[in-house]
Amino acid sequence: MGKTATVKHERRRAPRARKQVQLDITRDGDVATCLTEDVSTHGISCFFPHELALFTMYDVTLALSPEERLETTGVVVRNEPVNVNGQTLFRVALFFSRISPDDKQRLQEYLDHH
Repeated sequence: MGKTATVKHERRRAPRARKQVQLDITRDGDVATCLTEDVSTHGISCFFPHELALFTMYDVTLALSPEERLETTGVVVRNEPVNVNGQTLFRVALFFSRISPDDKQRLQEYLDHH
């Protein structure tokens, strides 16, 4: 019998782009800043210095350029500890729960051209 190749299909509706974009997340007036690991029109992944509670909503601001910001709302859908250069960080994934069609288009254009 011959071997059958297994094809792994991407399950995501929006492809991720490995981009480091400044990210500010805000909840109850507290702001934290980090860099994204990857970005899509549906959400982001980043490394964070402390754990964020799953299914918690945050105001999210992405710095697309020094002059252009994209503001939306994100929900924590993954939060796992990882070792990065001997330091424990948390790989956090935020799903954009409230992003307007116009902002989604702006983000897609940014991802296509940067």
